Amino acid sequence: MNPQPQQLSTEEINQRFRLTMEATNTGLWTWDMGENITWSDEAYTQLGYTPQAFELSMTFFLTTLLHPNDRASMFTGIERQIAESGRFIIQFRLKNASGGYSWIEGRGKTTAYDAQGAPSMMMGTHLDISERKKVEADLAEAKERSEDANRAKSEFLANMSHEIRTPLNAIIGFCEIAHYDDAPQKLHAHLDKIHHAGRVLLDTINNIIDYAAIESGHLDLHRTPFFFATIIDHLYSLFAESAKNKGLAFRAHVDETLERIYCADALRVRQLLTNMIANAIKFTDSGEVTFGITASRVEEGRTWVEYRISDTGIGMSEEQQQRLFSTFSQADNSITRVHGGSGLGLVISERLIKALGGSQILIQSTPGVGSVFKFELPLDHCSEAEQEALVTKHSLINDPDFKMTGHILLVEDNLINQEVATAQLEHIGLTCTLAQNGVQAVALSRQQQFDLILMDLQMPELDGYEATKQIRRFDTQTPIIALSAAAMTQDRRKALDAGMNDHLGKPIDPKELHKMLLEWMPQPQQGVFDTPILEPEIALARLGGKTALYEKLLAHFKTQIASEFLPLSEALGRLDVASPSDIEEAEREVHTLKGVSANLAATTLYQLCTSIDTALKEGTAPTYAERTRFSQLLYATRDAIDERLGAQPTPAPATVSYDAQVLQRSLEALAAQLEQNEFIDDATGEKLLLQLAASPLSAQAKTLEEALGNFNYPAARALVQSILEHLKTGGST
Repeated sequence: MNPQPQQLSTEEINQRFRLTMEATNTGLWTWDMGENITWSDEAYTQLGYTPQAFELSMTFFLTTLLHPNDRASMFTGIERQIAESGRFIIQFRLKNASGGYSWIEGRGKTTAYDAQGAPSMMMGTHLDISERKKVEADLAEAKERSEDANRAKSEFLANMSHEIRTPLNAIIGFCEIAHYDDAPQKLHAHLDKIHHAGRVLLDTINNIIDYAAIESGHLDLHRTPFFFATIIDHLYSLFAESAKNKGLAFRAHVDETLERIYCADALRVRQLLTNMIANAIKFTDSGEVTFGITASRVEEGRTWVEYRISDTGIGMSEEQQQRLFSTFSQADNSITRVHGGSGLGLVISERLIKALGGSQILIQSTPGVGSVFKFELPLDHCSEAEQEALVTKHSLINDPDFKMTGHILLVEDNLINQEVATAQLEHIGLTCTLAQNGVQAVALSRQQQFDLILMDLQMPELDGYEATKQIRRFDTQTPIIALSAAAMTQDRRKALDAGMNDHLGKPIDPKELHKMLLEWMPQPQQGVFDTPILEPEIALARLGGKTALYEKLLAHFKTQIASEFLPLSEALGRLDVASPSDIEEAEREVHTLKGVSANLAATTLYQLCTSIDTALKEGTAPTYAERTRFSQLLYATRDAIDERLGAQPTPAPATVSYDAQVLQRSLEALAAQLEQNEFIDDATGEKLLLQLAASPLSAQAKTLEEALGNFNYPAARALVQSILEHLKTGGST
């Protein structure tokens, strides 16, 4: 027979029930539908109180424990659920021992009724669900953020679509108009508008690409020397007209103590300033936009520069400022729609400033009054060699008559791209051979030698990556430049990994093309001239054979080359022939250099200055070839001076014994030379100074040496007369 199931006593059942409540920290409660409420120990401890810490009543529960905002909803919910099912589950907050509120889930049911059938007793449980509520709140917040982000992305994409379609429609529309409106003047106007729309479209696409690169952490920075004034000129040329068209004053305040040349990623510095100034002009309808640039401090080979962009535009509220740099979000989408633009400018600028090692953007803004944006960027100081290389390259890149020699292999499958690139290359004097695809490129590279290869990446049959790998198996020297509309950083890295030397984006910018060619094209050695740079024999004949004078003048000329004439070389490249004052100033400086080079028998430089001087007098700017040769000659002359001065041996110091009569005769001879303002060469001066230093008047030797060395002949004459009088009166004995 099966044993009878064991019956548990009431006490054992209650014991197990209490253990379950303790283990699950579940509180028990009863309520007589009046003032009397009882809680188990767990109902106290789950709120952080000691068991039975206070006397409980309905009044105390409602006024002290229950969160005020939960009173109405709690009892409404209980009444409704009791009426429906006789039981309830409700959530509410109770004050805990720490002074805060804990979320409680209360469950209960009616356990007794009075004679009229109304509930007279209820009981149930309390469970602390604070952690669950926190998780639910976090999930709800995350969901809201996700929905906000999705909405922002949708708005962003809609805005991008508008920004891309607007210039694209203009390009297509004006091209269609040009088919039936072929008057030259109108065609030229249409081309200008197509070009402008194309630049707007390219800027929008570049912003999207830059944003993606920054967000993915793939933004590459390139430290190169650059002219600081070039960035300022760029900003003026870019914004002065647009500000004027809106009736705005556009002003700049640039610290004059800033260096002429710095090293940094100039492209990114210019980009972020362009973005921020464009934003200021866009949101300013009246008043002015100003930008200030100040050197804030110098430390460890770099200058920290503060940039300040201010406007009298629409301004922003505190809430809008908080949203300003959020991903896929504008301060106010309605404003963006009114004023146009992608809304990425400030976001990219903020990321670029961080990437360049700069400070956080500080904003001061008042709605209806305007905004001020401030930040700092570090700029490295450049070496002398870096500065010299920049001066030469700058004059070439910005020259409208830029010309080179060489043979280029252009690998491109698109007929329009072939025509454009070929025209650009031939315009600067290069011979161009075409390859339709990678297969032809490899074959042509085997058959003949090219100075450089421009390699498209996406082509049929054999793409640019594989073609480059095959070429590198038999030719490791010829520079290969990737030519592609793919402008992401990873595209450039992939091209370099395939064996290419650099990456040039499409559409091809002429200045970027010039820069790339100068970087990689082998060019004839600069500074090689058929005639001597210096002709010392001719110069010495003019100076009466005075070698010391000649060398002093050469040393002074070298200083002038660095401080005056190399900057003149750069200025000639920017010469505006429409400005008489520009021509006059340049002609005056060239005329000065012509005279100096003639006197010192720098004959080749003198002849070139004569040619440039003649052109300037006729109101004509020097040619590209003349400017290039001018820059090369200045560096060559400086090097020739260094060679001349460094070749002279330094004589060993002589020892002289004091002889009053010899010293007197030497001083009288010196006095006669000084009276006639004759040059005192180093040999004569040194011998006399040694005699004077050995005499009782040795204290006068240093003073006389300084006067002679500084060509202060009046002071030297007075001092020599004083010494002679002293000697003649017997003061030496």
